[in-house]
Amino acid sequence: MVEGEAERPERTEDFKFPPVISVGSGKGGVGKTMLSANLARVLSWSGKNVLLVDLDLYNRGATSLIADELIVNRPTVSGLLDKFQGQGEALVDPSRQSLEWMLGNPELVRTKDSDGEPTTLFLLPSAPTGKLVDWTEHDFTVPQLKAILKEAVSALSKKYDIGCVVFDSRPGPEPLFLSVAGFSDEIILVTEAEHVTMTGTFVLYNYLYEQYKNDAQVLLNIHLVLNRIPDKYSLRMMEKIYQEELSRNLGSRPILASIPFDREIFQSFTEFKFVVDSLPKSKFARHVAAM
Repeated sequence: MVEGEAERPERTEDFKFPPVISVGSGKGGVGKTMLSANLARVLSWSGKNVLLVDLDLYNRGATSLIADELIVNRPTVSGLLDKFQGQGEALVDPSRQSLEWMLGNPELVRTKDSDGEPTTLFLLPSAPTGKLVDWTEHDFTVPQLKAILKEAVSALSKKYDIGCVVFDSRPGPEPLFLSVAGFSDEIILVTEAEHVTMTGTFVLYNYLYEQYKNDAQVLLNIHLVLNRIPDKYSLRMMEKIYQEELSRNLGSRPILASIPFDREIFQSFTEFKFVVDSLPKSKFARHVAAM
């Protein structure tokens, strides 16, 4: 699916930074990665190049779901961070270093559809296959990570003519997610319609608020996706209940989408790389495509 080198489109002089979507969650197991991967795939249907970035250095959810070859000698998020490690306050020109890193690496992973044909969806994996990532080795601040990742996105977008970027993050208030939220046009918090998960969502929002309380636009970019709503509940009723809860806890936070529980998808997790391609009429696929 990802073997072979990606085509390198011509660079244009009038580069415009692409729209960025960051997907996070207060806890794991809520369908965040499945949503990120399929949302990125839907966006690629337009024919524009889309970049999916796996920020989960531990579970590597998006990498495992999409890439069916070993990630060896490919650009990765951990490889990018290793380049900047130990610079501390000396990190003064991430733009130049990100460009050097990008030029010094082979081509990005490019996904293929179910027929084996290359798609316009590219993947920046979290880490090489078999690499043990220890986050304690890194001492980056959130502003430093923001600068590094933003410049890396800029460099990759120029090279591959990227029209949109989707970040799949590790659950919880993880520094990488907090950093990319600062330059995202859309921040999606995925939650399930139950108390424990929703509590984790509120905690994550509070971390975002503390980080960006002086940047109202970032907070306005936060939206929620209610995922796996049980069949016994109507979507409209659940939205009403949670909108009231959100208003009390977060202020007015619009719900971007409500997705019903889909038993076929739930029971076959990882069987389909892109549910929106393989099962286009499923509840999950229809709701993701409508987002």
